[in-house]
Amino acid sequence: MDRKLEKIRGIDDEVGVFQPLLQAIFTRMKAISSVVCKQGSQEFGTDFILSKNDEILGTTSYIGVIVKTQKIKQDSHDVVRQIDECITMPKTMDGNKVHVKEIWVVTSKTVSANAQEFFYERYKSAKIELVDAQKVVRWVDGCYEEYWSDVPVSIGNYLTLVREDVSALESSKSLSLFPGEDSGIKQDLIKIESDDYNQKRRIKKRRKTSSVRKLIDKAGVYLVEGEMGSGKSFLIRSACREVASGDFYLENGLVPFYVEMKDFQNIYSESLELMVEKYFPGGFDEGQSPVFFIDSFDEVKLSSEERAEKILEIMKQRDVFEGARIVIASRNLDEKVVASRGLENVSRFRVSPIPVKQIIDLVAKVCSDANVKNRLAEDIGKSNLFKVIPRTPISAFLLTRLIQENRTELPSNLTELYSKYMELSLGRWDWEKGLQSEKEYEAARKIVIEVSVYFMNNNLPCISYDEMLGFFKSYLGQRNLGIEPEDLFSKVLHRSDIIIKDDRYDTCRFKHRSFVEFFYAQGRSSSYQEVVQEDFELYWVTATYFWTGLLRDCPDHIRQLVSCNVDSEQGRLLKLINMGDMLLSAHQTPYASISKAVKDIFLEAGIYFDDIRSGRVETKLAGMSEMHLLCIFRHIMAQGFGYEFFEDALGDALLEIAADDLVDVSSKSYSLFMLCAAAMPFKGTDPFSYLVEDVGIDNMPYSVKLGIQHEAQLYSLSGKSVKRVMKSINKAVKSREVRAEFGLLYDRPLNQLSVR
Repeated sequence: MDRKLEKIRGIDDEVGVFQPLLQAIFTRMKAISSVVCKQGSQEFGTDFILSKNDEILGTTSYIGVIVKTQKIKQDSHDVVRQIDECITMPKTMDGNKVHVKEIWVVTSKTVSANAQEFFYERYKSAKIELVDAQKVVRWVDGCYEEYWSDVPVSIGNYLTLVREDVSALESSKSLSLFPGEDSGIKQDLIKIESDDYNQKRRIKKRRKTSSVRKLIDKAGVYLVEGEMGSGKSFLIRSACREVASGDFYLENGLVPFYVEMKDFQNIYSESLELMVEKYFPGGFDEGQSPVFFIDSFDEVKLSSEERAEKILEIMKQRDVFEGARIVIASRNLDEKVVASRGLENVSRFRVSPIPVKQIIDLVAKVCSDANVKNRLAEDIGKSNLFKVIPRTPISAFLLTRLIQENRTELPSNLTELYSKYMELSLGRWDWEKGLQSEKEYEAARKIVIEVSVYFMNNNLPCISYDEMLGFFKSYLGQRNLGIEPEDLFSKVLHRSDIIIKDDRYDTCRFKHRSFVEFFYAQGRSSSYQEVVQEDFELYWVTATYFWTGLLRDCPDHIRQLVSCNVDSEQGRLLKLINMGDMLLSAHQTPYASISKAVKDIFLEAGIYFDDIRSGRVETKLAGMSEMHLLCIFRHIMAQGFGYEFFEDALGDALLEIAADDLVDVSSKSYSLFMLCAAAMPFKGTDPFSYLVEDVGIDNMPYSVKLGIQHEAQLYSLSGKSVKRVMKSINKAVKSREVRAEFGLLYDRPLNQLSVR
């Protein structure tokens, strides 16, 4: 006998086993809109009443289900009684009377031929279906396949719910060029290792790679970080769907929970226990352990410090559950805050960039033009595009869509890529999308900007369908444009792929968080606005980046960005971290303004570091050692400005800061050290010559000398100035007092030094 058929026919417990199985099946049937289990004195012959919708007629009919675990024979008198009761007795659903017009008799065994004939003749005026074990097998195959893997029905129901919810969310939020297919883009997670300076010579090691799925092989807390559109949410959701399979559960005993941070706050009060209690009120069985996937951590309005505190609070909750895993997805965390808040020992991973070859292959797969792959490869060879935009799934998606629409030029940076894509999506070029005039395009663009401002100012992930429609009615109602709000809203909603509707909750949201930030920035760029210190807060900084890129040629705006006095520690750090990207986005600005901005921001970084080191400012960063802090500053500035675009500006800044006698020698030393490190790709084997020649080895802080030594060891530098610094260090360490001072630079937090 077939294994599946044998399993169904082996069911003898009607209430405890067969009815829960059927309920799980009925719930998954697409044609069934609701399932009500009828037990006790109100049963009246039926075990279930099913609601079945007719999409063509727009009507609802009702099916009574009788469940049996015995063979159905001609003399099955109890079945006859139940059918009669089902036909004659009144039924209710949600307090309303309903008429059952169809009856299913479902058994886990067989139905005899005589029974088929008997029930057909007896109930000619009623629609009776006799369902035997073989038909139940087909139902299970089509609706509840994991049942064959011996997963208990209750956990199977839950796993199916998780898969369906996550799949629905993925469908509504993903930017897929191949719905239901593999795009061919493969991304690893790269372990974030400390680049800290230490007293032992470090050799650069190959970065460890992994995947979200592999992370959860061991209990622990894992942070998956990535810039906007890097694909971190897609990776999280894909891993959750894999964990929510019956086979995976049987093998590992892991129970997945997926939640976006906004819901984790509002629905579960940031409590993992409340989330578990909702679905497993009795707790976990032996051998079960939870896996919590907390997504969209960056879409909640929090400072860097608050974000770190939330992560620490979540980490503490893990101890409540034996063997628990927690995976948190967020935009890149601030390295200084990570170090100062005690997150250094958390396992952190960054989503890897997509190889350019994969992007070219993706474009070739989407576009029918046989020559497009060769043309794109040639264009990329001539363009700086992939040197200045992130190689992320969202960048690949936007670029592919543009090329697919036969755009002839590659965009020059990320903001231009977004601009071209948004114009394409709203119909600026392609009227075939249904926007029949430029008048409609302009109205749609301005309304979407208004919506984005509302979203950003109120920290909203979504709004109701009616509220979204209200923006269109309000804008068009005040203008005589001859455009129907409902028509324009329908075109934007169904054809732009910018705003989408979630039918489950009757809400609307932007397809991607960065779309909100881009349109918000468009609104700011349409009129003169001054830069304020809030523009550097974590919640606003991406919008500030887009704002700068949309202005393009904006020397006054650049001056305001650089000269803006930021009071908060978070803002000062984010200003340093993001200024390089902002200057890149404003690439049409006169280069003299770019050069001055580079000089000013490196000087600001050097002075800020010196203020922390000397105790002139109160900050949690003083909880780090001087060498640890210097290493972090060095990497922030080098990562932000290590582009060919800045090569001349870095050289000019080196000369100007070196010649500036008004700058304190220690602050100048730190500024020049960071500048030399950023210019290292362009300065050969002796990048620190400006620093050594201008400041002089004897006037240079010990931490700068040691920093140069580490850079020389890490990057095999062998220039004359480097050799002079190494010689000076080797001479100094012969003194016991100097060796002790070097030890303090590495090991003692700045705020614990009696004399700095």
